[in-house]
Amino acid sequence: MKIIIAEPMLRRRGGHPFDHAIRLAREFSRRGHTVETHAYRNLEDDVARDFAAEGLSLHRTFACHPFIKVDGPAGKPQWQYHVEDVRAVLPSLADADFIYWQSLTPEQAYALALDPPQMRGAGMIDGHFARADLDGAKIMATALAMLRGKRHQLAFGVFDVEVAKACREVIGDTPMGFLPDPIDVVPDTNPPRTVLRRLGFFGHQRPERGGDILLALAANLLKKGYEVVLQNSSQIINPGFQHPNLILEGFVPDVAAAMQGCDALVWPSNPQRYRRRGSGIVPIAIACGLPVVMPRDCVPGRVLARSGAGVLYDRNEMGAILQSVDLLAQNFAAINAAARTKALAWSQMHTCAALADALLAPSLPPLPHS
Repeated sequence: MKIIIAEPMLRRRGGHPFDHAIRLAREFSRRGHTVETHAYRNLEDDVARDFAAEGLSLHRTFACHPFIKVDGPAGKPQWQYHVEDVRAVLPSLADADFIYWQSLTPEQAYALALDPPQMRGAGMIDGHFARADLDGAKIMATALAMLRGKRHQLAFGVFDVEVAKACREVIGDTPMGFLPDPIDVVPDTNPPRTVLRRLGFFGHQRPERGGDILLALAANLLKKGYEVVLQNSSQIINPGFQHPNLILEGFVPDVAAAMQGCDALVWPSNPQRYRRRGSGIVPIAIACGLPVVMPRDCVPGRVLARSGAGVLYDRNEMGAILQSVDLLAQNFAAINAAARTKALAWSQMHTCAALADALLAPSLPPLPHS
């Protein structure tokens, strides 16, 4: 079978566009399928080298990246360039038996609604609709409504029921199946830690992820005597920010293994930016059995709340975050034990093999509700 992984967001190493695409391509290839990953045309050379090193086929296909502005005539909405780009690419993908839109954007969905492909396919809806000058929720809702009235073999899924709930007004009557996160974490079998010492900040640090308070927050935690691991692959942290108990990480090929060197994670993101969408880091933390300190009022917060594996705060400000870390430290043994218990089921549910099985099944599996 020829399988295409379509990921216009794939531009650099790190982040879910890279991590998920290379893992899934590896899994499908291991099963004997012909696999092509179609990425952003101007991707970084390191990405191409990593795919080539594993003998995986990578194509520089899409001219538009969802988060990079296209230069063009004044007044033309940016999203229209992306729709045109996808429509232009679709004929070159038509010989595939199956196509997976790994991070289905509103523009991609709209292009597919205008020109529904006749091969089987699936799209992961992560709820990330809001971008500059784009009413993404409206475009996604329109696209899905158009597809409901046309013949096609596309299925749509989410990684967690909380995304489906948060996006219900956008999804409408479109059925949503379960698409596991391709996390592939080996749970820690050592005795659970009982004292909170090392806190980690992982992922692509940026303003919506708390980048505006990150340095001050890390400095306060260091003053309290904690060790801090801070992933700086986005280069948002000045290398001059140093402390004996601070570890700065760049790109890490296995982020789960790096996270497991910590006792807990802090995820100080803006909850408004995650009111419909999921997180790449929080599901990995759950699979690792790591407690997380994070905001309550967002999709990742509701996912975490089901497990009791962390401390959730209501005010997205420095004082509330530091108080939540103190609360975690006071109850660390119990919260860590809950996190380890949840990790067993979560890490078995969310694997690359499970995602491949779901995609190639006659229909997507139903969403689990816990």
